[in-house]
Amino acid sequence: MVPTALIYSEFYNNRGGLGVIQYNEADAKVMIEDVTAKNNALSGMYLSGTGITVNNANIRDNDVAGLVIGNNIENEITLAGDVSITNNVNGFLTLPAAQGTVRVTGNLISNRNVVGLLPLSDNFTIAVGGSYSGKSGKSGSGSLTACDNNLYDIQNAGPSTFEGSDYTCDTAVPPGADLPVCKPCHPGCPSPEPDESSFQILSAAFEINEVDFADHMDHGEIPV
Repeated sequence: MVPTALIYSEFYNNRGGLGVIQYNEADAKVMIEDVTAKNNALSGMYLSGTGITVNNANIRDNDVAGLVIGNNIENEITLAGDVSITNNVNGFLTLPAAQGTVRVTGNLISNRNVVGLLPLSDNFTIAVGGSYSGKSGKSGSGSLTACDNNLYDIQNAGPSTFEGSDYTCDTAVPPGADLPVCKPCHPGCPSPEPDESSFQILSAAFEINEVDFADHMDHGEIPV
């Protein structure tokens, strides 16, 4: 089957940015490459289903979340190349009924959000590792970086499962959080305390009903 491809596209100033739902059709593939998703009222990118690959993306300045992994469908999603998520309320967000795995085979960078990564599902895996070729043309193993976020770099609220070893994160986390072992963002410096003024911003973001994420794709929807 020939994959659906979305290359060199921009999704901005909408209620929602780019949305892809892939309904588990055998061997169906979706490739998203060199996409910018910014300044949307809900999320920059919403992904749900199998056979989805994002290769290089810039997701920034979205009001609720940068990248959302959706509910109720088994997810098999690959983040390859350089995927940058910055200046959103939630950087990387999985909804509570999300299932399956996101595999990070490139560089996933979720910096300068209110929360860098917020997995809400207890039936979900984030697996870091594998080969990739980023914009630099260099090959290497996957990595996940979450640094300089206002509240938490990673808040594992599901809790979800983290696999792999190349993680970089810093800020303090709630007690009992099941987190990956991280290299420090700023070696030799103490971890910063959470910016408590950001709690109100985070709380307002979660007044959005979960259904709104699935329904937000009034621009750029790809039902496959």
